[in-house]
Amino acid sequence: MVRKILIYCFLMVSSIGLFAQVKDWKLERNEAGIAVYSKPSTSRGIKELKIITTIQCDIRKLVNILDDLANAKRYMDSYKVSKTLVQETKNSRWDYVEVTMPWPLSNRDIVVNHSHTFDTVTQTYTSRLKSNPTYIAAKNGIVRLKNMQGGWIIKSTGERSVSTEYYILLDPGENIPAWIINLFVVDVPFETISKLRALAEKEA
Repeated sequence: MVRKILIYCFLMVSSIGLFAQVKDWKLERNEAGIAVYSKPSTSRGIKELKIITTIQCDIRKLVNILDDLANAKRYMDSYKVSKTLVQETKNSRWDYVEVTMPWPLSNRDIVVNHSHTFDTVTQTYTSRLKSNPTYIAAKNGIVRLKNMQGGWIIKSTGERSVSTEYYILLDPGENIPAWIINLFVVDVPFETISKLRALAEKEA
Protein backbone atom coordinates (compact mmCIF):
# COMPACT_ATOMS: atom_id res chain seq x y z
CA MET A 1 0.00 0.00 0.00
CA VAL A 2 2.68 2.51 1.01
CA ARG A 3 4.69 1.84 -2.14
CA LYS A 4 1.67 2.44 -4.37
CA ILE A 5 0.79 5.68 -2.60
CA LEU A 6 4.38 6.92 -2.99
CA ILE A 7 4.40 6.10 -6.71
CA TYR A 8 1.26 8.18 -7.07
CA CYS A 9 2.58 11.12 -5.05
CA PHE A 10 6.07 11.27 -6.49
CA LEU A 11 5.86 13.86 -9.25
CA MET A 12 3.02 15.98 -7.92
CA VAL A 13 4.72 18.38 -5.46
CA SER A 14 7.02 21.43 -4.61
CA SER A 15 8.23 24.08 -2.14
CA ILE A 16 11.10 26.51 -1.79
CA GLY A 17 12.02 25.17 1.63
CA LEU A 18 13.37 21.93 0.20
CA PHE A 19 16.21 23.57 -1.73
CA ALA A 20 18.86 23.17 0.96
CA GLN A 21 22.64 23.22 0.88
CA VAL A 22 24.40 20.23 -0.68
CA LYS A 23 26.22 19.52 2.59
CA ASP A 24 22.89 18.62 4.22
CA TRP A 25 22.32 15.66 1.92
CA LYS A 26 23.41 12.03 2.28
CA LEU A 27 23.86 9.83 -0.81
CA GLU A 28 21.41 6.90 -0.61
CA ARG A 29 21.66 5.36 -4.09
CA ASN A 30 23.85 6.01 -7.11
CA GLU A 31 23.11 3.79 -10.09
CA ALA A 32 22.63 4.05 -13.88
CA GLY A 33 23.45 7.76 -13.80
CA ILE A 34 20.79 8.58 -11.19
CA ALA A 35 21.86 9.76 -7.72
CA VAL A 36 19.36 9.84 -4.84
CA TYR A 37 20.17 11.89 -1.73
CA SER A 38 18.23 12.22 1.53
CA LYS A 39 18.18 14.35 4.64
CA PRO A 40 16.03 14.34 7.78
CA SER A 41 12.91 16.46 7.75
CA THR A 42 10.74 17.97 10.45
CA SER A 43 7.69 16.08 9.15
CA ARG A 44 7.52 13.03 11.45
CA GLY A 45 11.06 12.03 10.52
CA ILE A 46 10.15 11.30 6.90
CA LYS A 47 13.14 11.73 4.59
CA GLU A 48 13.38 14.61 2.17
CA LEU A 49 14.89 13.56 -1.15
CA LYS A 50 16.96 15.08 -3.91
CA ILE A 51 17.37 13.15 -7.17
CA ILE A 52 19.96 14.21 -9.74
CA THR A 53 20.44 12.90 -13.27
CA THR A 54 21.24 13.91 -16.85
CA ILE A 55 18.81 13.34 -19.71
CA GLN A 56 19.76 13.33 -23.37
CA CYS A 57 17.01 15.50 -24.84
CA ASP A 58 16.12 19.10 -25.57
CA ILE A 59 15.06 21.01 -22.45
CA ARG A 60 11.73 22.02 -23.94
CA LYS A 61 10.90 18.40 -24.73
CA LEU A 62 11.35 17.43 -21.09
CA VAL A 63 9.45 20.49 -19.87
CA ASN A 64 6.54 19.69 -22.18
CA ILE A 65 6.38 16.13 -20.86
CA LEU A 66 6.32 17.31 -17.24
CA ASP A 67 3.86 20.16 -17.79
CA ASP A 68 1.26 18.05 -19.58
CA LEU A 69 -0.72 16.03 -17.00
CA ALA A 70 -1.73 13.52 -19.64
CA ASN A 71 1.89 12.36 -19.90
CA ALA A 72 2.05 11.24 -16.26
CA LYS A 73 0.26 8.00 -17.16
CA ARG A 74 3.15 7.15 -19.48
CA TYR A 75 5.74 6.86 -16.70
CA MET A 76 3.61 6.43 -13.59
CA ASP A 77 1.01 3.79 -12.75
CA SER A 78 -2.62 3.89 -11.59
CA TYR A 79 -3.67 7.38 -12.69
CA LYS A 80 -7.49 7.52 -12.99
CA VAL A 81 -8.17 11.25 -13.31
CA SER A 82 -5.77 14.12 -14.01
CA LYS A 83 -7.07 17.55 -14.93
CA THR A 84 -6.48 21.26 -14.54
CA LEU A 85 -9.08 22.93 -12.33
CA VAL A 86 -8.10 26.58 -12.80
CA GLN A 87 -5.50 28.22 -15.05
CA GLU A 88 -4.71 31.31 -12.97
CA THR A 89 -1.98 32.73 -15.19
CA LYS A 90 0.27 31.51 -17.98
CA ASN A 91 2.69 30.13 -15.38
CA SER A 92 0.35 29.09 -12.57
CA ARG A 93 -2.54 26.64 -12.35
CA TRP A 94 -4.41 24.32 -9.97
CA ASP A 95 -4.36 20.61 -10.83
CA TYR A 96 -6.39 17.67 -9.55
CA VAL A 97 -5.27 14.05 -9.68
CA GLU A 98 -6.98 10.85 -8.55
CA VAL A 99 -5.26 7.48 -8.46
CA THR A 100 -6.80 4.02 -8.20
CA MET A 101 -5.87 1.74 -5.32
CA PRO A 102 -6.33 -2.04 -5.03
CA TRP A 103 -9.29 -3.34 -3.04
CA PRO A 104 -10.03 -2.90 -0.15
CA LEU A 105 -8.20 0.46 -0.15
CA SER A 106 -9.91 3.71 -1.14
CA ASN A 107 -8.68 5.77 -4.06
CA ARG A 108 -6.40 8.75 -3.29
CA ASP A 109 -6.53 12.28 -4.66
CA ILE A 110 -4.64 15.56 -4.37
CA VAL A 111 -5.01 19.20 -5.38
CA VAL A 112 -1.80 21.09 -6.15
CA ASN A 113 -0.81 24.53 -7.29
CA HIS A 114 1.66 24.24 -10.15
CA SER A 115 3.81 27.27 -10.98
CA HIS A 116 6.96 27.54 -13.06
CA THR A 117 9.50 29.93 -14.53
CA PHE A 118 11.87 29.64 -17.48
CA ASP A 119 15.03 31.75 -17.65
CA THR A 120 15.83 32.19 -21.35
CA VAL A 121 19.32 33.51 -20.57
CA THR A 122 20.49 30.55 -18.45
CA GLN A 123 18.07 28.10 -20.11
CA THR A 124 16.85 26.99 -16.68
CA TYR A 125 13.36 25.76 -15.86
CA THR A 126 12.13 25.85 -12.25
CA SER A 127 8.86 24.17 -11.32
CA ARG A 128 7.16 24.53 -7.95
CA LEU A 129 4.00 22.84 -6.77
CA LYS A 130 2.32 22.82 -3.39
CA SER A 131 -0.63 20.79 -2.22
CA ASN A 132 -3.75 22.41 -0.77
CA PRO A 133 -6.18 19.82 0.63
CA THR A 134 -8.98 22.37 1.13
CA TYR A 135 -8.90 24.01 -2.31
CA ILE A 136 -11.92 21.91 -3.31
CA ALA A 137 -14.24 19.83 -1.15
CA ALA A 138 -13.17 16.28 -0.37
CA LYS A 139 -15.00 13.56 -2.29
CA ASN A 140 -16.87 10.73 -0.63
CA GLY A 141 -14.93 7.48 -0.62
CA ILE A 142 -11.64 9.10 -1.67
CA VAL A 143 -8.75 9.82 0.72
CA ARG A 144 -7.35 13.33 0.23
CA LEU A 145 -3.53 13.50 0.48
CA LYS A 146 -2.65 16.59 2.49
CA ASN A 147 1.09 17.13 2.84
CA MET A 148 3.26 16.98 -0.27
CA GLN A 149 5.93 19.38 -1.49
CA GLY A 150 8.93 19.38 -3.77
CA GLY A 151 10.37 20.96 -6.92
CA TRP A 152 12.28 20.66 -10.22
CA ILE A 153 15.34 22.52 -11.45
CA ILE A 154 16.17 21.65 -15.06
CA LYS A 155 19.05 23.26 -16.92
CA SER A 156 20.14 22.90 -20.52
CA THR A 157 23.74 21.68 -20.75
CA GLY A 158 23.90 21.28 -24.52
CA GLU A 159 21.81 21.06 -27.66
CA ARG A 160 20.32 17.72 -26.58
CA SER A 161 21.31 17.41 -22.93
CA VAL A 162 19.83 18.63 -19.65
CA SER A 163 20.81 18.32 -16.01
CA THR A 164 17.91 17.75 -13.63
CA GLU A 165 17.41 18.06 -9.89
CA TYR A 166 14.21 16.95 -8.22
CA TYR A 167 13.39 17.67 -4.58
CA ILE A 168 10.54 16.01 -2.73
CA LEU A 169 9.02 15.58 0.71
CA LEU A 170 5.73 13.74 1.01
CA ASP A 171 3.63 12.30 3.79
CA PRO A 172 0.95 9.79 2.71
CA GLY A 173 -0.72 10.15 6.12
CA GLU A 174 -3.20 7.62 7.49
CA ASN A 175 -0.96 7.13 10.52
CA ILE A 176 1.60 5.19 8.48
CA PRO A 177 4.80 5.14 10.57
CA ALA A 178 7.71 7.18 9.20
CA TRP A 179 10.03 4.16 9.30
CA ILE A 180 7.74 2.25 6.93
CA ILE A 181 7.51 5.22 4.54
CA ASN A 182 11.30 5.54 4.56
CA LEU A 183 11.65 1.91 3.45
CA PHE A 184 10.21 2.85 0.04
CA VAL A 185 11.01 6.54 -0.26
CA VAL A 186 14.34 6.07 -2.10
CA ASP A 187 13.50 3.32 -4.61
CA VAL A 188 10.14 4.68 -5.81
CA PRO A 189 11.46 8.03 -7.14
CA PHE A 190 14.54 6.28 -8.57
CA GLU A 191 12.29 4.01 -10.66
CA THR A 192 10.03 6.87 -11.72
CA ILE A 193 12.93 9.05 -12.83
CA SER A 194 14.31 6.08 -14.79
CA LYS A 195 11.01 5.74 -16.68
CA LEU A 196 10.76 9.50 -17.24
CA ARG A 197 14.32 9.64 -18.62
CA ALA A 198 13.64 6.72 -20.97
CA LEU A 199 10.46 8.40 -22.25
CA ALA A 200 12.15 11.76 -22.82
CA GLU A 201 15.14 10.23 -24.60
CA LYS A 202 12.90 8.04 -26.76
CA GLU A 203 10.98 11.09 -27.97
CA ALA A 204 13.98 13.43 -28.18
